[in-house]
Amino acid sequence: ELRSEPFVELPGTYVDVIKMVHKRPCSVCGNVPQEPALCLLCGALVCMGSQECRGRDPREGQCSDHARRCGAGQGLFLVPYMALVLAVSAPDCGLWDCPYVDQNGEPNPQLKRPCALHLRLDERRLDSLRQIYIKGSIRKEIFMYNEKTGRYLPNPL
Repeated sequence: ELRSEPFVELPGTYVDVIKMVHKRPCSVCGNVPQEPALCLLCGALVCMGSQECRGRDPREGQCSDHARRCGAGQGLFLVPYMALVLAVSAPDCGLWDCPYVDQNGEPNPQLKRPCALHLRLDERRLDSLRQIYIKGSIRKEIFMYNEKTGRYLPNPL
């Protein structure tokens, strides 16, 4: 069953997101993740793509496993060191633009431009993610977004 609660509250600036996850341990293995993923539904921090921290199914990673437990297989994770959102409709995953934008309203995927200090939370983008989750349309959106960007991930994370 999909969670009815709203997303966790996110900081207004991207720098504060980095501070929030920096050196924070994974809620599953207890280690500090190399690539942390923050569940937007409950706030848990899990390891993304780690071979050491796998889900119950060894073919799936912690993000897919957490999405199954937290959001009935549907999950959205902020991946702060990449400035992306990992969308999960277990076992399918895709990478989307994050809800933090620069002064021009543009996201900065994979922090390619040196403006991370100036990224601010865009409530409209966050609400769009919230609506996709509430409608249960993450899988459909993963495949539609992949057609535009090629950011579909064939292996579950």
